[in-house]
Amino acid sequence: MDNEARRDRQQHRDGDLREHDQVRAEIGGLLGNARLLLVLLVWQMASQTALSGILPGPITVGRSLIGLLQEKSFLLDLLASALRVVGSLAAAMLIGGLLALLPCWFPCLSGAVHGPVTPFFSSFPAIAWALLASIWFGVSNFTGLFGQTATLIPFCLVNISGGVRPLDRDLLATGQHQWHRCDHAG
Repeated sequence: MDNEARRDRQQHRDGDLREHDQVRAEIGGLLGNARLLLVLLVWQMASQTALSGILPGPITVGRSLIGLLQEKSFLLDLLASALRVVGSLAAAMLIGGLLALLPCWFPCLSGAVHGPVTPFFSSFPAIAWALLASIWFGVSNFTGLFGQTATLIPFCLVNISGGVRPLDRDLLATGQHQWHRCDHAG
């Protein structure tokens, strides 16, 4: 009887918590929408003041955006930019991931990767990479790809290193042994 009463109280508390979380989520959504409406209202008011020649209103900007989205040349430029972003992200993940995994494969390189390499990549601001890429490669699509990749490498390196460092080496060795056993059996 005592256990059943405890279970009922716990279920009641859990139900109250779920209902409370649902109410908080709904209020959060309403607050987010209210903030957006406030920003749009302030924007519209600012565009009607002395800034009217400089700052177009949200409706004007929306109409212009719809017009741009109907132009083939804009869509091709948008696609090229998106591909450049995806390519630079993939390249940064590959380079940063390989740099982060080097100390796992060759422990003697841990000092080199976490010593000078990580701070080197982290110390350069994006604008410096853009200027260096322009000097080295001129103005081209590769320049943008290189600059974006070089800017993203430290983020990938630090995050992947942070995920790989605490892994248990014995567990990895066991998994590697099992993988090779399965590989040779097939």
